[in-house]
Amino acid sequence: MRRWVGYIVQTVPALHQVRLRGVFLTVGKARPDHYFRIAGLMLFGYGFHLDLMAS
Repeated sequence: MRRWVGYIVQTVPALHQVRLRGVFLTVGKARPDHYFRIAGLMLFGYGFHLDLMAS
């Protein structure tokens, strides 16, 4: 379990950078319905991240 936590801790910041860059690019040319999809993905991602931190 600890190995997974270390892997996640190393990977998450990189994922956040990539995701944020992708989100900004996507938002630049997004239709309004894409905003809801992006918001849902981000909420899901952060909820998943918080679940991992809590466990």
